[in-house]
Amino acid sequence: MYIIAPLSNCASPPKRDRFLEYISKIAPITHTHEPKCHAYAWFRSAEDNDAVPHHWVRGFEVYEDIEANTVTHRASTEYKAFRAAVAEEGLLARPSDLRYWRPLSGFLTRNIQEAAASKTQSQTLRRRDPFCGSWKGS
Repeated sequence: MYIIAPLSNCASPPKRDRFLEYISKIAPITHTHEPKCHAYAWFRSAEDNDAVPHHWVRGFEVYEDIEANTVTHRASTEYKAFRAAVAEEGLLARPSDLRYWRPLSGFLTRNIQEAAASKTQSQTLRRRDPFCGSWKGS
């Protein structure tokens, strides 16, 4: 399993919004057509601070093998349009760090049914449905 967690230094809040427009087109294609991609999500800083401005975003992508990212993921029309726009529109102040990481310890998911049965609603794991934008209890 390989992880990529790029911190993308979007050049400005409007460029961040444009960056995320492209990401929102990639996510459903990745979910539907890339079985070796186990997670694909993007996040923004919970609050502004000196280290991570609010207009920067961080990706979290989990792939079964490197080729699932370098070949399959990067072959989609949506991904290619995104990469072209990043360059042509100057969406990033500098390139994102796309180094691969390997898990050492811990967990990425848990049995959702078991968690729901053993914890109160406020303690249950929650997930964001990327396609309808609503929170769903697990």
